[in-house]
Amino acid sequence: MGARLDFPDGSQVFDSDRVLTTGGLPPERLPMVSVTRWPTLEPNPGIDLIHAVNRSSSIETNKVNAAAFDLEGFLPLLRPWP
Repeated sequence: MGARLDFPDGSQVFDSDRVLTTGGLPPERLPMVSVTRWPTLEPNPGIDLIHAVNRSSSIETNKVNAAAFDLEGFLPLLRPWP
């Protein structure tokens, strides 16, 4: 993956190519969700973004705090805690 910057004067700057490595997370780091479909409602296509809020006094730094789920409850996108 490489970046390209376009400036108002028409000039461009290209970044060097970089490698993006992906992988899975242990199940204990993922938020638990369930999907319920109402028979009288038509679902919208796409994904739902979830921002997890921790209401306890301690912050669990190993948990995912933002994730996107599809209509089946699969996790195509997540953001681990910084």
